[in-house]
Amino acid sequence: MERKYREFSQDKSGTAKERLGALGFVYSGKDVTIQSYEEFTKALEECDYMDEQKLVKYYGEYLTYSDISHILKIGTNGLCDNEIAETFKIIPCTPTQPISVREFIKLLYE
Repeated sequence: MERKYREFSQDKSGTAKERLGALGFVYSGKDVTIQSYEEFTKALEECDYMDEQKLVKYYGEYLTYSDISHILKIGTNGLCDNEIAETFKIIPCTPTQPISVREFIKLLYE
């Protein structure tokens, strides 16, 4: 996450909303000024992830257990901890076994 914040803060082109979009997030609120890591993570909590291509760009081909936990919390429809625990009953991912982005997307939309 800190790596993405560095990318965000180094990119001075466009608005914060546009720069979040370039990182793979859809920010539906009004444009904000993001000047710290805390403001960046707060803005991400109000975002939704884009498509499979953006997830691969952000995380790589595979998602870890912590990546998925973070993804499921983000956005206006983010899940709480109990809901995430229930979700892991159907997602074949453990703290030691990652899952491909493609398989994760497939499971979400089946």
